[in-house]
Amino acid sequence: MKNWKLIPFFVCLTLFLCVTAFAGDTVSVTLTLSDDTCVEKAVACPENASLWYASYDDAGKTLEAGRASVQDGKAEIALSRDAETVKAFALGDNLQPLAPPAIVYGPSFYASGVAKFFDKDYAGAIADLTLAIQSEIRSDEEAHSAYLCRGRAYVASGETAENLAAAKADFEAALTLDETFSETYLDLADVYIRQADYEQAQSVLQDGLSKASDKTAIEAKIQEIESGNIQDSDGKTRRMSTYDADGVLMWRHDYEYDKQGRESSVTAYDGDGNQTGRVDLEYDANGNRLVDYGYANHNGELIRFVNQYDERGNRIKEDEYDSSGVLE
Repeated sequence: MKNWKLIPFFVCLTLFLCVTAFAGDTVSVTLTLSDDTCVEKAVACPENASLWYASYDDAGKTLEAGRASVQDGKAEIALSRDAETVKAFALGDNLQPLAPPAIVYGPSFYASGVAKFFDKDYAGAIADLTLAIQSEIRSDEEAHSAYLCRGRAYVASGETAENLAAAKADFEAALTLDETFSETYLDLADVYIRQADYEQAQSVLQDGLSKASDKTAIEAKIQEIESGNIQDSDGKTRRMSTYDADGVLMWRHDYEYDKQGRESSVTAYDGDGNQTGRVDLEYDANGNRLVDYGYANHNGELIRFVNQYDERGNRIKEDEYDSSGVLE
């Protein structure tokens, strides 16, 4: 029997993503669509739970909602209206979720998460892929792909310590499921590169050399790190090194980036690894660099610039400071 008063509840429930996956009994759901097409799917539903469902149009608006009668581990749901997606929910007596919502009909959480990733909706991708990992994954291959995509979504969400830690955990989980896929080693190494831990990045890549089926990209990345001119997976320079004619390191610069992907600092070192300067970049509300930098080609020592802009964003003043901070 349909209960239309529950429609607002189901709309809110679809946004409830912090759900603990339930590894208990399942119910075999037979869904009959409005065109008499039948779909069958197993849905996690413990004995002390009720099985509810909701259908949605292509814009995510709720069409129908109600409670499905469960007998002998089976349930039947018949829809009277066209729906793009139908979800089932295992709810306790207090109407709290006891398992992640399951898509009985329509695009999977995994497919939705991947689509959102390519649409650059990284928060949405992480949410859907999390639900896919909790409730949909049926094989190591599917789980590997979901962890890999979610890890990349964390990285693309912005370079914070939390995002990089979450990405690292996902890439490590993906490696436990498939040690032969070279991209996973490259993604995990990329996290360490963004954390400026090049030794650990090389260790990951060396491990990939002995296990991955395709070693070409891994070998190229190891050579890049050894060269001292290193980029992350977005093509942003993380380390730049300059050598003399004999191949001896003269100086290097290390770069950091903010959550928006902008350069946030550059630190200079001499050939012996001694720090010779650092400039922390600053931006105004329009993205203009208030504090910028340059450097001397012969020794890499940094020059700090402090800029002023007019209302149109044109630079109207530039003060230059040497590596000691003296105004020139």
